[in-house]
Amino acid sequence: MVKKGGKMIQWINYRVRVTLTDGRQMVGNFLAFDKHMNAVLSDTEEFRKVKPKRSGELEKEQKRMLGMILIRGENIVSITAEAPPPPQARKPGEGLVIGRAKPVEKGIVGGTFDKAPPGLAGPSVLGGPPPPPVSVMLNAPGRAPPSRPPPPAFNP
Repeated sequence: MVKKGGKMIQWINYRVRVTLTDGRQMVGNFLAFDKHMNAVLSDTEEFRKVKPKRSGELEKEQKRMLGMILIRGENIVSITAEAPPPPQARKPGEGLVIGRAKPVEKGIVGGTFDKAPPGLAGPSVLGGPPPPPVSVMLNAPGRAPPSRPPPPAFNP
């Protein structure tokens, strides 16, 4: 089975030279490709050879800056690596840090709490707090107290 992406994935972020069917060459940072071999290049420069008007003159190479471009895969003849990707610049303090992590105590005065406030605790599992007594559940908000008679229209 062939690896997804094949050999093209290894050239991502490299500076590449793409030769097109019309003879132009594009040099840029290789960002992406797809199954049709469409390619996305950034910071791209186009190089093309201009034929002289007179037969005795030399060919000139014109260069122009294009920026980010998408090249249709059917126009690509070859892709050549020119330079590897630039090394990642590390910021000071990035990476391994010597020390100990400490939680941030923002807005809590007087220490920490051992339990969550009632109603915010998660589901009780093995080892969790016991469920509330039945008498508390019967007098819960939204329920009628147990000593109250049924409504007049209620005929059991």
